[in-house]
Amino acid sequence: KHFVVVTIMGLMRRASQHGRCTPRCWRAIVLIVAVLRDPGLVDAGRAYPEGCSGEPTSFYDYDNYKYPPELSRSPSDFLLLRRLGAGKFSDVFEAVDVTKTLADEGNNHEMDPSSLAVIKCLKPVSDRKIRRELLVLSHASQLPNLARLLGVVIPDDLLSTTQPQMPSLILEHAGPEARWLCHGRGCDATVSTDSSGISNDGTDSQHYYLSQYETQYYLYHLLVALDALHSQGIMHRDTKPRNVLINRSSTLPKPGTISRDSTGSDTTTTFQPSQAQPLML
Repeated sequence: KHFVVVTIMGLMRRASQHGRCTPRCWRAIVLIVAVLRDPGLVDAGRAYPEGCSGEPTSFYDYDNYKYPPELSRSPSDFLLLRRLGAGKFSDVFEAVDVTKTLADEGNNHEMDPSSLAVIKCLKPVSDRKIRRELLVLSHASQLPNLARLLGVVIPDDLLSTTQPQMPSLILEHAGPEARWLCHGRGCDATVSTDSSGISNDGTDSQHYYLSQYETQYYLYHLLVALDALHSQGIMHRDTKPRNVLINRSSTLPKPGTISRDSTGSDTTTTFQPSQAQPLML
């Protein structure tokens, strides 16, 4: 409280020197008064300075991480439907698990929505980076609002020195009605296929705009996911609208009812310039 009183006195002194209270001073005073009325506001921001240092070594030692045999899948288990996107480290496809549906390579595309999956085909990288991503995804799969790691397709010649084949990660699909939180001009609004019954003809343009409550709802759950990651010592490093999926077909509750930092050495400068934090520019 002493700090708050001193801060308010300093703001008032600055206001008297300028002959008026600047908008910044008013905002600071309003924030301080709000904190005094509700001390719980000071706990709104969370920090995890220790990261995962309190966890056992196996929690973050990806050099000795073994490929989980229970997640091993065969390439023949999946039928690729379409390409969803590509990045520096992988190509991403929408696929259907043929072990759970009647879909085949012919004209039979009948499918159970629960059989949809996302396949992330890794581009040639070191085995060490693959193990790191698998370990991080195995932890993230247990956290809220994050895609689950369902399987791993490991080629026989993974460690070949001539032309190694990279593993593919099988990730949880957000549902046949999933769409990007925000998409650029000229890009599809949804990530679903025509076979799942979604039309992208844009006949109802208002459907693509989120209401204020929807925006608040989805951003809140995005923050929940990020907070859960941070609590485990994991930093996403590429949080942007194009990496967030939402499903507007689900009924929202009514308003009012609702890379590891172990040593600091695992950092990169890969980012999206338009979405980058100021410290990365």
